[in-house]
Amino acid sequence: MTNIQEKLIEYGFGEYEARAYCALISRSQLSAGEISKITEIPQGRVYSILNGLLDKGFVNVFAGAIKKYEAVNPETAFKSLIESKRQDVKQLQDLSTSLSETFEKQKVESTKLDFVQILTSKKSQVDKFDDLIHSSKQTLYSFNKKPYATGFNRSKEQIDLESTPLKQVIASGTEVKAIFERETGNVENFKYMLHYYHSIGEQVRIAEELPLKMLLVDSQLAMVSLRSGDSSRFQLTSMVVDHTDLTSALAELFEHRWNNAMSLTEYLSKY
Repeated sequence: MTNIQEKLIEYGFGEYEARAYCALISRSQLSAGEISKITEIPQGRVYSILNGLLDKGFVNVFAGAIKKYEAVNPETAFKSLIESKRQDVKQLQDLSTSLSETFEKQKVESTKLDFVQILTSKKSQVDKFDDLIHSSKQTLYSFNKKPYATGFNRSKEQIDLESTPLKQVIASGTEVKAIFERETGNVENFKYMLHYYHSIGEQVRIAEELPLKMLLVDSQLAMVSLRSGDSSRFQLTSMVVDHTDLTSALAELFEHRWNNAMSLTEYLSKY
C-alpha cells in the first residue's frame, strides 16, 4: 500500500476505493477489468467500488462497448470532501465549546462544596479524627459531647494506645484544650478519663452541656459531628470543613464556652 493510499484511507476512502482511485490518477481511462488487474481488486467487487467513487464525485464513466473510467481532477473532486471536513471541524469545535461550558459549570458547582467533606461510617470518622490531631501545629480544641465515641469500657492500655496521636502533638508543643459534657451515669469512669487526659498534658474543662461534637485544628480546620437516630448509640454524621468563615466562628464559640466551663478542680470539688 502506497503512502497516498494510506492518506486516502485516513480521510475516509475504503482500501479498495483508494487502490482504484490511485490507479486512475496515474493512468488515463481504464476499464473495470483493467482496474481489477492493476489493483488486485476482486472482479466481483470492482464495479461496486467504482460506482461508489462515481457517486462521491471522484471518477467519471464513459459509455461504450466497454465502459471506461477516468479520475476527476482532484482539485474539483476533493472540494466536497474538504467542505465536509470543514463542517466536521466546525461541529467538533461547537461540541468542544458546549462540553467546555458544561465542564466549567460543573467545576464551579463542585468547587462550591470542595471545602466540605462528609463522613458517615464510624471508622472513617475515627480515622479522620486521628488524622486531624496529627495535622495540628499550634492549637487543638475540642467539644466532647455525650455519648462518647470511645465509651468507658476500656483498659488503661487501650486508652494509652488510642491516645497516642494526642500525646504526640502535646509533646510537639501544640496547645490542647478539651471541654467535656458532664457525665451523670458513669461518674467514676468519667472522672478517671478526665484525670487521664489531664495527666498527659491536655487542658480539661467540664460543661453541663455542649451544642455539638467538634474538633478544631489551628482555628482553620474543623470536624463537626451531628447526632442522628438513637442518641444513646454512636450514630453520627461528621463534616470536615476547611473554611475560615466557619472555623473562625467556631473558635469564638469555643473560647466563650471555655471561659464559662468548670475547671477540673472546680468539677471535682462539686461532684
